[in-house]
Amino acid sequence: LLDNGTFDISATTAGASVTTLSGTGAVALGSKTLTLSSASGLFSGVISGSGGLTVAAGTETLSGVNTYTGATTIAAGGTLALSGQGSVAASASVDANGIFNIAAADAGVTITSLAGQGSVVLGSNTLTFAAANGTFSGTISGSGGLVLKSGSETLTGANTYTGGTSVLGGTLGIGNSSAVGTGSVSLANGGGLAFTAASVDLSNAISVAGTNTLNVSSGATATLSGTIGDGATSGGLVKTGAGTLTLTGANTYTGGTTISEGTLVGNTTSLHGSIADNAALVFNQTEDGTYADAISGTGSVTKTGAGTLTLTGANTYTGGTTISAGTLVGDTMSLKGDIADNAALVFNQTEDGTYAGALSGSGSVTKTGAGTLTFTGANTYTGGTTISAGTLVGNTDSLHGDITNDAALKFVQLADGTFAGAVTGSGSVTKSGVGTLTLTGANTYTGGTTISAGTLVGDTTSLQGNITNDASLVFNQTSNGIFAGIVTGSGSVTKDGAGILTMTGANSYTGGTIISAGTLVGDTTNLQGEISNNASLVFNQTSDGTFAGAVTGSGSMTKTGTGTLTLTGTLSNTGTTTVSEGTLQIGNGGTAGWAYGPIEIDSALVYDLSGFYDLPTSLSGSGSLTITGGGTATYGGSAAYNGQINVENANLVLQNGSSANSAFVVGSGGVLSGTATIGSLVIDNGGTASPGYSPGTLTVAGNVRFASGSVYLVDVYADGSHDLITAGGTANISGGTVQVVAEAGYAASKATYTILTADGGVSGRFDAITANYAYLTPTLSYDSNNIYLTLQRNEVNFADMTSTPNAHAVANAAQSLGDGNAIYDALVNLTPEQADPAFNSLSGEAYASANTVLLQQSSYLREAVGSRVRQSLDPSKAPFGPYAATLAPGYDATVWSQAFGAWGRNAGDGNAASVSSSIGGFFSGIDGLLADNTRVGLIAGYSRSNFKSDGRSSSGSVDNYDLGIYAGTRFDAFSLFGGASYTWHDISVDRSVSFPGFAGAASADYKAATTQLFAEASYRFDLGKTFAGQVVLEPFANLAFVKLDTQHMTETGSAAALTGAGQSQSTLYSTFGARVSSTYELASGAVLVPYAALGWQHAFGNHSTGANLAFASGGTPFTVEGVPIAKDTIIVSAGFDYRFNDAVSATLTYNGQFASGVVDNSIKASINVRF
Repeated sequence: LLDNGTFDISATTAGASVTTLSGTGAVALGSKTLTLSSASGLFSGVISGSGGLTVAAGTETLSGVNTYTGATTIAAGGTLALSGQGSVAASASVDANGIFNIAAADAGVTITSLAGQGSVVLGSNTLTFAAANGTFSGTISGSGGLVLKSGSETLTGANTYTGGTSVLGGTLGIGNSSAVGTGSVSLANGGGLAFTAASVDLSNAISVAGTNTLNVSSGATATLSGTIGDGATSGGLVKTGAGTLTLTGANTYTGGTTISEGTLVGNTTSLHGSIADNAALVFNQTEDGTYADAISGTGSVTKTGAGTLTLTGANTYTGGTTISAGTLVGDTMSLKGDIADNAALVFNQTEDGTYAGALSGSGSVTKTGAGTLTFTGANTYTGGTTISAGTLVGNTDSLHGDITNDAALKFVQLADGTFAGAVTGSGSVTKSGVGTLTLTGANTYTGGTTISAGTLVGDTTSLQGNITNDASLVFNQTSNGIFAGIVTGSGSVTKDGAGILTMTGANSYTGGTIISAGTLVGDTTNLQGEISNNASLVFNQTSDGTFAGAVTGSGSMTKTGTGTLTLTGTLSNTGTTTVSEGTLQIGNGGTAGWAYGPIEIDSALVYDLSGFYDLPTSLSGSGSLTITGGGTATYGGSAAYNGQINVENANLVLQNGSSANSAFVVGSGGVLSGTATIGSLVIDNGGTASPGYSPGTLTVAGNVRFASGSVYLVDVYADGSHDLITAGGTANISGGTVQVVAEAGYAASKATYTILTADGGVSGRFDAITANYAYLTPTLSYDSNNIYLTLQRNEVNFADMTSTPNAHAVANAAQSLGDGNAIYDALVNLTPEQADPAFNSLSGEAYASANTVLLQQSSYLREAVGSRVRQSLDPSKAPFGPYAATLAPGYDATVWSQAFGAWGRNAGDGNAASVSSSIGGFFSGIDGLLADNTRVGLIAGYSRSNFKSDGRSSSGSVDNYDLGIYAGTRFDAFSLFGGASYTWHDISVDRSVSFPGFAGAASADYKAATTQLFAEASYRFDLGKTFAGQVVLEPFANLAFVKLDTQHMTETGSAAALTGAGQSQSTLYSTFGARVSSTYELASGAVLVPYAALGWQHAFGNHSTGANLAFASGGTPFTVEGVPIAKDTIIVSAGFDYRFNDAVSATLTYNGQFASGVVDNSIKASINVRF
């Protein structure tokens, strides 16, 4: 075309075809395509329109700034070259099956996209894809580069351009490992790479700015071995597609990584920033490395490669973890989900943490770090466990394989479980949780064991080191074994299994011991607390030791070792006890101890107990048995036992059994009693033989010997029965003492007893004979085969053994009864200590003390009369009797009544015993005016008295009937009254008479009477009205003469009954004192008068009361004295009167009498009505 000419094909039907195009004109394509069939021209004009340009063959060079927007097609064999300002429209795509050469262009070239399989020659220019949507399989060469701004462009050829590739948007498809030449790749503005070939290995350096996507299609793998770093800004990667992307470069990008699909493979060098893993992340760690950033998402993490990968980020991924090779190090913050461990897993737990995932696979698990790691998942890994530091916590579900423990291992066992792996190392093992943990491995750990809760089961192979047990420890010992560790704590120890467990440590556990099966061997150092033994217990005591715990159960117990084993706890085991060696001592002087069940004594058995206990009858063996400790043992005998029985400082009571094969030796402090057959008997110095059960016979098959200092204690009875020792052999008496105890009812006509007989003859003599009698003397006599005891009445009078006048008097009377009298015969057998109490019991002193009580109680009538007369003579005297107003006309007579109650006690005086007494009753009276200021009256009353003398087992009751007269007069301030009375007494006395050899009850009913005369003078001082009301002070003095007459009495009911003669006793009393009162007139018109009095009473003459008595069965009379009348007594009283009106008043009074050894308290209430 010529310059400025136009070649317009827009109106053609199917475009136009020309050979070539040259010149400077213009081409108007319209929407049509211009085809150059054999190009060879240079066209510098402008091609415009929406149509396209095709170079079918030859070379066409464009140097103009073209604006057409249709496709540019370069057919095979054709070349389209751009030079100068030559271009194709940016909106056009290029289909290059030939050659697209932009090397001569002045600047880079922009096209829409590139397709075909030809070649692109860049020269030093840049080819830009504006909105790509093509695939180019040809080659791109030159030193220029490519730029993708948007869309999708795929390069599958082996390109050689070196100018680099920029993906500023859209996606650049990589279909060949050389698709982007040798230059660097820059990704920005969301631009990404899509790897479409089955395998791509891209070594180009890559820079990323912002978030950029790397897509690997399904089934494809891509490897980026170049360095990936940040671009203009911080950049990150997003892995998409189902294929696998491997990063192997020493990458430096900082924008993090996202795995949306497929698999991303890398290591701590190639992977950077936080990883959002929602598919699969693989660390192919051939060398050791640490990944500190966080891994999140729903995807999985896999560790491959021989190196060690350490994860330190706060990871939250949930897709689980797989370890295929090498070592994965982390903690509960960085390791998430279930872990399939087929290599090595290390928890470096510097702080406490819990791992709840499941661990599986053939790999090992290692715990490092000072913190505590807790496994709670149902793990199945089989590669074993190593604890290098800190604490690993788990249970039999979460801990597996052998465990090398050089720190701390803790089983929190909430349910029962068994751990069969071997636990080795220098670390400790702790069991907690309420469940049972059973260890069955061949463990060798040396750090000791702690049981905090639940139960730990093992044996001497699986349980190692010292054990702190605060719950339950079970040795399931099926074969024999020794445990040398020390067991401490508050927990229990149980022995199970058929084997023998021997404990040798210095244990201090306090929870007790249980033996369920097999045999437990130890000593007092090893075995602690109470032992429940239902199998076999062996104390191998090589040195002396004490076991204070209780031993119970049905199992057997064996004592071995040459030392002494002392058991001081409660023993109730029913199995067989065998003493094979050394000494078994039951008790240590206390009451605890006792052995039940059969006992085989092949060495030495000692009972060192106080209190009462039984020896087993099923004794066997030939060893020695010693009874000591101060207690009393009973023994029924055993023909199977042929050892020696020693009794030292204890009592042994034989219970009718046969011990014919046993020799008995009674040492110092020992007593042998009861009835049985024994082999031989030796009573050494300080020992005592006391046959029978008082009485009884001790049969000795062999010889009997009494050593010097021994004692033969003999009980004798009135019916002729007595203690006896019979010997089939000889009786050798080398000294000693016979002590005789006569029981109740001794009769002089039966005074000789055979106390020892020996078929082989009697040799020697006792050194002495003593008795516990006050009035009998024993003697011994001998013949060739017998020893006899004779008792005779001595010259000691009954009274010689008394210490009080009453006892002395009774003793003389009792002695006069003579032999054959029941009282006399009983008294003859008394010991000196029994004499005084016996005679006092017989004395009848209650009759004398009753007189004292009646004399003292006579005062209640005098007090009632005085109280009434004082108030009747003067209204101001109302404080000392029922209040009465000034007599008004018509009030000439007054009826009054007083109820009273009293209780008191007279202490014993060293002769008579103390007496307590009480009385209750009433007085009633009537009086009237005889003349001005003079009144006379009558008084009557009834009361019942009770008295009791506990010291004499005596009591009595008295019904009292009173009648009397009284009169009183007043002269101004001076008052005078007097009276007389007579009281009838019906008396009943009951006595219990009891002393050794006698018991009975006696009683008597008899009568007595009391006559008394009394008078009182007083003077009144009106002190006037004070803050305490109208106050009156009245000093007084009175006299009373009292006479008591008792009638004859005779007791019935007992051989100790007494008779008493009638007698009279009298006493004169004087009393001096003063009374004070105050008067208050109340608003209601009533009058309240509180009052008090204080006086001193003196009794003249003889203060003793006596009773003249005799035994009803005969003998001389005797006199006994009761508790004495008080000589000087302080009398106090207080109370108040209340006048309702002029006719009615009431009073309440307390009266107390206090003297040496005498106390009496009374309460009185009166009511007065005037007519």
